[in-house]
Amino acid sequence: MSPRDRIDPESREPLDLLLGMLPGGFNAIGDITARRATFDALIAEMTKDLPPAENVSVEDLQVPGLEGDPEVAVRVYRPVDADRPLPGLYYIHGGGMILGHLDAEDQTAVRLCDEVGCVVVSVAYRLAPEHPHPAPVRDCYAGLVWVADNAATLGIDPDRLAIYGGSAGGGLALGTSLMARDRSGPALCFQMPIYPMIDDRNETASSHAITNIGVWDRRNSLLAWKAILGDRAGSADV
Repeated sequence: MSPRDRIDPESREPLDLLLGMLPGGFNAIGDITARRATFDALIAEMTKDLPPAENVSVEDLQVPGLEGDPEVAVRVYRPVDADRPLPGLYYIHGGGMILGHLDAEDQTAVRLCDEVGCVVVSVAYRLAPEHPHPAPVRDCYAGLVWVADNAATLGIDPDRLAIYGGSAGGGLALGTSLMARDRSGPALCFQMPIYPMIDDRNETASSHAITNIGVWDRRNSLLAWKAILGDRAGSADV
């Protein structure tokens, strides 16, 4: 039985759709720059006909980086009818630390803002391998500091500031939370790391279970950890 045969049939439908558009999946694109361009094209195609968010205002800003680092791009989502301070959700996108940007998860951020009734601030961090660890987490922490410092202007209740991320974003959410702990702030009331990218050893049974299926599998995981940590990936020297 192949790894693909072990995937639930309902879950295989979007995988088959991806492989139909991109034979071999992302594994067929070894160059990271080319992989990003393909990813961006897929996102653009998938989102081109989506209607504008009528209940959510969107604003793109540049905020200070951390201690001499370059500025960090953030996107702020607010319910248009907000008339009081709302919970704040700091959103970190996924992409294995090598892919992704604000546009890629724009619709998820809009939906969270609209359905949860919170102010969402999405952060665009520098990507590996051009910017290895700790550049991504430093950018994420810088953005979080800016959100906390500007909570009143953003319409955020400072006592209800949470952090969210999936995959690489989940790992960065945890790393950012640890930086906030070690630097005595900002205070976070809740963290939600979804399937976080946190284990660079890739030694567990689950890390071997899904291999070479064309989407995010073991091959991609090894590549991503190498990009972010270099030769330190899988070692205790991290």
